[in-house]
Amino acid sequence: MRPIHIFLLVSAALMLIGLYKTFEKAGEKGWKAFVPVYNFLIWLKIIQKPWWWIFLVMIPTVGFYMLAVMIVLLSNCFGKRKFIHHVLAVLGYFIWLPYLGFSKDVKFQGVPPEEKKKHWLKEWGEAGIFAVVAATLIRTFFFEAFVIPSSSMEGTLLVGDYLFVSKMSYGAKVPAIPLTIPFTHNTIPGTETTRSYLDWIELPFMRLPGFGKVERNDIVVFNFPEGDTVWIGDRNRSYYGYLRMQALLHSSVINDETVDKERKILVPDSIVVHPVDKEDNYVKRCVAIAGDKIEIRNRVLYVNGTISMQPEHLQFSYEVDGDLSQELFDDAGIEVQGTSRKGYRAKILANEKQMRQLNSHFSKVRPSLDSLEDFKTRYALFKAGAQSNDTWEVYYEMHNLFPHAPDVFQWTRDNFGPLVIPKKGMTVHLSHDSLPLWERIIRVYENNTLVEKDGKFFINGQPATTYTFKQDYFWLMGDNRHNSLDSRYWGYVPADHVVGKPVFVWMSKGEKSGMRPERMMSFVSKEGLSKSYLWWVIGGIVVIIAYNQFKNRGKGKGKDEKLKVQTKKK
Repeated sequence: MRPIHIFLLVSAALMLIGLYKTFEKAGEKGWKAFVPVYNFLIWLKIIQKPWWWIFLVMIPTVGFYMLAVMIVLLSNCFGKRKFIHHVLAVLGYFIWLPYLGFSKDVKFQGVPPEEKKKHWLKEWGEAGIFAVVAATLIRTFFFEAFVIPSSSMEGTLLVGDYLFVSKMSYGAKVPAIPLTIPFTHNTIPGTETTRSYLDWIELPFMRLPGFGKVERNDIVVFNFPEGDTVWIGDRNRSYYGYLRMQALLHSSVINDETVDKERKILVPDSIVVHPVDKEDNYVKRCVAIAGDKIEIRNRVLYVNGTISMQPEHLQFSYEVDGDLSQELFDDAGIEVQGTSRKGYRAKILANEKQMRQLNSHFSKVRPSLDSLEDFKTRYALFKAGAQSNDTWEVYYEMHNLFPHAPDVFQWTRDNFGPLVIPKKGMTVHLSHDSLPLWERIIRVYENNTLVEKDGKFFINGQPATTYTFKQDYFWLMGDNRHNSLDSRYWGYVPADHVVGKPVFVWMSKGEKSGMRPERMMSFVSKEGLSKSYLWWVIGGIVVIIAYNQFKNRGKGKGKDEKLKVQTKKK
C-alpha cells in the first residue's frame, strides 16, 4: 500500500470521528456518522440543505467540490465563518472536524440567520462553486468540447474544427481519477507536462448506459491506447514507439535486451505516465468492431471479406508531374508532402474528388503504394546484411507497424493482415509467433502477469495455452490513410478507452485559411459533415433580438402614456 493511501485512510477515519462529535453537538446521535450515505443525509439536515444534494456528493470529481461546500457550511454552524476558517476547514478537514467536535470552546449555533446579508464576495463564491459543479457534470456525463489536433482525419474533419463530443452516445465513463482540476484533461493549461490531477485515488472502470454501441464506420473519440506512457519530446509518439525507434537506431536486432538498454537512455523526468482516463484524446474512424476480420490489400480495406465503406474524403498519397504551383494545391486544399523538383514533381495527399478536379494540371499521376513483395525483398536484403538507406527504411517501417514483429508478420500500411479483432469471450491459442498480437492486451489492457519460460506460458502464475478476452476491442484508422498514426501502428482500442462520438462542429478555423463558415454549425455523421446551419442560427438570433426590441419598445411607450395620464389627474 502506497503512503498516500495510508494517509487517505487515516484522514477519512479522523473525519468520521470528527463528524461523530459534531453530530452529537448538533443534537443527533453520534453513531449516525458511521453509516455510509445516511451520514451525509444527516449532515445535509444539520446544514439545512436539500436531501438531493446526496446525489451530487456521490459523483466522482463533483463530489469533492460538494464535500468542500458541506464542510464550510458545517463550520459556519459552529460560528467559524471567517475566510481563514474556511481555508483551514477545506485543506485540513481531518483536523478541523475533530476540532469542531471535541473543543469545549466551540458551540453549535445552527445555520446563520437568513436576515443577515451575505457579503458579495461570498455570494459570488457560492455561485462560482455551483457553476463549476454544473459545468463539470455536463462535461463529464453529457458533452465535452474538443478540437481536432492533427490531419489524420483530413478532409472529413480538419485541423481547427471545434467539436462537441457526445458522452451519451456510447454511455459516459464514470471518472476513474476524481482528484482533478476542473475543465482540464491531463495537463495544466500553458504547460506541457504539469499534471492537472492526482492519482491518489483510482476507481474501477464504470460506464453508464448509452444511446447505442460503437458501430462500423463511426467517428470515435478515444483515449490513446499507448498513451499510458509518453515521452515529453513528442507526446504523439508513445514511449514504447520511441524505445523501438531508438533500439533500431542502435542495433540491427530489436528484442527485450536492446529495448532495456535504450530504456536507460531516458531519465525519469522525460517520461509522463497517465492512467487510462487521462491518456490523450484521439479521434479516428472505427473501421472494424469486435469479432471482425480485417485485411488491407493494395491500400483497399476489406472487413469480413468485403470492401469497407469508402468515405467521401478518403485520402492517399500521389506523386504527380506537371506545371505545378503551391497556390494550385492551396486552393484545392491539397497537402504537399515534398517536392523533388519544385514546379514539376510533387508528392501530395489528396482524395479522388480533388484528383478529378485537378487531373488536367498533371501530366503524370502515380499512386504511392507500399508494395508488399518489394518490402519483403528489401527486408530480406537488410537481414542478409545489405543495409543501405533503401533497405533500412523498409526495416524501420515494418518494425513501426503493429504487432512490431516483422520476422513473423511482414505487413505494410497498404498491405496489412488478415487480422481478427478480439471480442469479449473469444479464446485464442498462445504461441511464440502469435504472442505479439495479444501480449499488450493480456498484460496492460486486462491487467495480468504474463511470463514465457522454456516455450511455456504462465498467466498470473498459472500455466496457460489459451487466453479468453475480458472486453471488446476496436480497430480505428484515419481517413487520411497515408498520414495517420492509427491502429496499424499501435493496435487495438479497448472498449474502456472509448470516450464519445463527435456530433457537432460549432466553429472551424484554419491556420492559413482563417474562419471557415461553411463548416460551422454542422452535424457530424459517418458520411462526414452536414450542410452548415450558421446563417440559420445568425438569422434566428437577429429575429429574436428584433422581436424583443419591438416588444420592449411597446411596453415602454405604454408606461410613458400611463404616467402622463396619472400626472394630468393629479
